[in-house]
Amino acid sequence: MYYTNDIHQGLKTNESERRLSQQALKILLEKLDDLFLYIEPTESSMSTYSHKTRELLILACTEVENFWMHYMQISNNPS
Repeated sequence: MYYTNDIHQGLKTNESERRLSQQALKILLEKLDDLFLYIEPTESSMSTYSHKTRELLILACTEVENFWMHYMQISNNPS
């Protein structure tokens, strides 16, 4: 799978799904950028905790779970 079209065909995604994925990624990256306004991404701040960190972690995990469920449903119900 060297080309974008091969990846889309292999994952059986359509344009709408790709746009939703891009939007979800954009939101997560914006939240990460916002978090970096408060917590410097350095070695010394690795143990820092904040509600913003927790929020981002929950959002990221929810997105991963959502996509895993989607692809598991596709794999169990081939069309």
